[in-house]
Amino acid sequence: MKRICVRIALAALSLTAAQTASAHAGHQAGDTGLLAGLLHPLTGIDHLLALLAIGLWIGLPARRLPHERTWMPLLLLSAFALGIAWGWSATMPSRLEAAVAFSVLAVGLLLAASQRLHRGLSAALLCAFALLHGSAHGSDWHGAGQPFALAGGALAATALLLAAGIGLGHALRDCGAWVRRATAAGLAAAGLLLMAGAA
Repeated sequence: MKRICVRIALAALSLTAAQTASAHAGHQAGDTGLLAGLLHPLTGIDHLLALLAIGLWIGLPARRLPHERTWMPLLLLSAFALGIAWGWSATMPSRLEAAVAFSVLAVGLLLAASQRLHRGLSAALLCAFALLHGSAHGSDWHGAGQPFALAGGALAATALLLAAGIGLGHALRDCGAWVRRATAAGLAAAGLLLMAGAA
């Protein structure tokens, strides 16, 4: 079991490092439709890492109550959808990309402190990050056609990434506290690199 845990942790950290080196992938301004919305959260490494990390936060702790794994993803998806609508209809700050990069660092720190931080405070912070990420997507699509198709695709991709993170958290539960620390450190480092790239 320990050998498997080491391999999973090393693979995750090397993927994080490799993807972060390429920073945020660009999006085509003219892309519209369900497929464009579906691909949007998957092609930006900052969005990808933050959503997987949030899923890990939900799935890793064995003490997490069963109903939390149901209502937390729904709450996060609702905040994400609200963020899309907000970004779509309003002019967003020019430093939004740096704020999204910061959220990767912050979620890494949250993951490290999840045993000591109040559940309600953690949930509120994660919802704020989901709102932020949704607004970043919405601002990318400001004035684009097929808004419901784009939003539906992005929500579906977000749900899949959250589910993947929760599943990974379940798989890593028996690997020891060092896995949480290594994962959290990798995410925090990735967030710092992304912030440097967005500066």
